[in-house]
Amino acid sequence: MTINERLVRLLVSRPDRLTAPSTVDRDAQLTIDGVPPRPIPPRPSQPATPWNAMLGQLSQHGTIDASANGDQLLDVILSSDGTSPDELKALLDRPGLSAEQRTRVLKHPHVPGDLVIAYLCDERRDRAPFAEQDLRDQLAMLQQIAGVDGEERLTAWAALTVRCATSPATAGLIGDVIIAAPGADAVLHEAVSLSIRRTRHVPESLERHLLSHLAAPATIALLPLRDLMRMLDRADQTGARSSRFEDVICDLIAATCETDPARWAQFFSLSEERRDDSLRQLLDVIDPTDTAAGSQRRRRRDVPGYQRQSNSPLLKPIEYAPAKR
Repeated sequence: MTINERLVRLLVSRPDRLTAPSTVDRDAQLTIDGVPPRPIPPRPSQPATPWNAMLGQLSQHGTIDASANGDQLLDVILSSDGTSPDELKALLDRPGLSAEQRTRVLKHPHVPGDLVIAYLCDERRDRAPFAEQDLRDQLAMLQQIAGVDGEERLTAWAALTVRCATSPATAGLIGDVIIAAPGADAVLHEAVSLSIRRTRHVPESLERHLLSHLAAPATIALLPLRDLMRMLDRADQTGARSSRFEDVICDLIAATCETDPARWAQFFSLSEERRDDSLRQLLDVIDPTDTAAGSQRRRRRDVPGYQRQSNSPLLKPIEYAPAKR
């Protein structure tokens, strides 16, 4: 079955979506800026004591490495309520820390947020073994992070979501990461965008969540047309619930093509020629946005000379009565 045949089969099965298309935004920007950031925990005010002075000496001159003595020294430093963000940063800069020790430092509530962001977004983490405990550790880092804006937080959530989805040991836990996010729809959108930028496809474990209510129309519009059709076929084979997913695809197409036969013809022509393009890219060709003016091209239904024909998806010109002499 060709892509056009699959599209026709989908569209014909939902005639109500064509005659009365819903208003959808394929260019919506999903963010988590509305979520108030966690404030940086204040450093307890304590008078200088011999114990605090000893901690300073240990953190400055002690040897912190993967040995048992290094672990004991790290325990003493991290257990102190007076450990400052600058001291934690200096601690991470020191050579000799094991991966487990760095994780313990990054999970400290006073660690600077930008250090956690840099650690989580480092693509080298994607090439290292990633097990369930690694996921729990990085999820804990992300949930307690403080002092970063919504965009940085969203980038880190997306990076962790993709890492979880692409690791065989954690692919089944992808739902835990998305649901724990401050904005599940925004994180799913950014994770899909990141996957496509990196590999030009979306992991199967992530695709399953695109069939749910968590996926915004703008997220579905990011998918290449060939992937959309493959997901529909897979849903048919497995019996997965995909009615909302199918509705959104129809709404995106119908809201752009409306009742203009020329647009429909152009869409079906493009769908065969540019099947690797995203649905959004195809629809942008048909109905481009005037970025300079900040407004979208006028739609045919907004032009007074056209109206909907009753019980028909086509437009017809209004026939005006001849003027009386």
